[in-house]
Amino acid sequence: MRYLFLGDQGDYMKLAILRALGPGCRVGVVWWLVQEARHEYLDDPDTWRDIDNHVFDELERIVQAQKKDEEKRIEKLERLIGAHCVSREPIPQSEGERNVWFSNVIDAMEGCDLVFIDPDKGLELESFSPGSARSVEYIQSRELRALKRPKRCLILYQHPIRQGTHEG
Repeated sequence: MRYLFLGDQGDYMKLAILRALGPGCRVGVVWWLVQEARHEYLDDPDTWRDIDNHVFDELERIVQAQKKDEEKRIEKLERLIGAHCVSREPIPQSEGERNVWFSNVIDAMEGCDLVFIDPDKGLELESFSPGSARSVEYIQSRELRALKRPKRCLILYQHPIRQGTHEG
C-alpha cells in the first residue's frame, strides 16, 4: 500500500468488505506500507542545509506535515472499519530488517480473528527475489503462512496483474 493511493477506489471496496465482515470480529490490518520517495538530504542537514537554509527548513516542514497528515488519514481508515490491531510501519527492503519487521507484525495481530493484509501488489511472484528493490511490494508465502491461526480468517489483497490486453 502506498500513501499516494490512500482512499482510492480499491480502498473503498476493501474497506466496504471489511466493514461487512468485521462485526463480531477482532479486526487486524497489516497495511504493508511501501516507503514513498525518500528525502535523504533532510536526514543530513550538516551537508545540505547551508546551501539554502530557508528552502531546506521549509521543505523539511512540508515533508513532516505531509507525513503527519498521511498517518492521520490511515488512523481514520482504521477507525472506519473498527480495527482492533494494526501494523503500519513501512516495510524495510533488507531481508534481515524485514524479518524483524514481520515479527512485529505477527505480534501486532495477536488476538485478532480476522486479519486483512494489504501488500502493494499481493502474493510474491515466481520471479520474487528477497531483498530486491521490488520485494517490499509483495508478501512472501512463508509470511502468509506465519499469520495463519486456528479460527483466524486471513484476507489478502491481490492486485490485478497488468499484463496483456483487455477487450471491451
